[in-house]
Amino acid sequence: MFLAHEYTDGDFDLADLPGSESNPFFTKSYFSYRREIGDTPWLIGIEKDNSQCLWGVVFITTGRFSRWLEMPSMPNFLADNHYWNALLGFCKQQGVTNLSINSYASMEGEIPIVHSAEKRVSRSEYLLNLEDPRLFTSMRKGHKHNLSKARKAGLQLIRRVDTEAVDIHAQLMADSMLRRKHRGEEVTTDIDLTSLFSMVKTGSGELFQAVLDDMVVSSNLILLSSKAGYNQSQGSSLAGTECGAAHFLIHETGLALREEGKRVFNLGGTQQHNDGLDRFKTGFGVTIEQRLLESLTVELKRRGVGRLLRSILAK
Repeated sequence: MFLAHEYTDGDFDLADLPGSESNPFFTKSYFSYRREIGDTPWLIGIEKDNSQCLWGVVFITTGRFSRWLEMPSMPNFLADNHYWNALLGFCKQQGVTNLSINSYASMEGEIPIVHSAEKRVSRSEYLLNLEDPRLFTSMRKGHKHNLSKARKAGLQLIRRVDTEAVDIHAQLMADSMLRRKHRGEEVTTDIDLTSLFSMVKTGSGELFQAVLDDMVVSSNLILLSSKAGYNQSQGSSLAGTECGAAHFLIHETGLALREEGKRVFNLGGTQQHNDGLDRFKTGFGVTIEQRLLESLTVELKRRGVGRLLRSILAK
């Protein structure tokens, strides 16, 4: 049986979601962040024969002429065709115009065919096993060189959750994207500052920053769950790239998360055909796992959407 439940604080223990302890997209703080930016969280699941309910997570965003449903992370159970067909029926009931299925911090790699008009993108994520005693051993030669250079320069790790730190993080993100654009890569230079502030404010994420001579030269926003960290975004200044700050920051963040009892540090994802990021993220030693994933988007039929949205919003 397909189940849909609009989530409100306190009516469901999110720790009961399959895989929640290792998935920062299944936490109460992440739900608070999404609600703060105007999204509505829903639990979408199936009831098994033994009356056990297995839940996934989606968020609905309502605009003036559109309504998006996003699944940030694949449900951590085997979802069959009945589940996906029921999800499309739920989209129709809710007046959804655009469906987005992502695979952030997901266990599953392949998304089944959901809709004939879907557009798919192959992507990868890179996970460091923080419980493995071989953590950061056998790093790529260039990575070891950059880490040594950062230490000789005197870089220090700091952790911040203040608004000034968010502003610095956004600027470093913009600097990094601009350099990639000048190298000919296809990247966006738009920074959603509101979302960055909300992630930090609600406790969904924390900023890990590398400091050189009292100046932040590299910054990573890490989303957190009880047993995992997820590298949501990152950026470095030119000075940071010259002294190995990005490599230093991944290394020191991993050690800090391990010290706190985290099991996994997800370095985040790359789209297909991004050899530079792939080489960077696979260079941190033998405990790196590359997970092959997919994401997809579907533009659903818009006939009668305006009327349906007005009726839903009027309730």
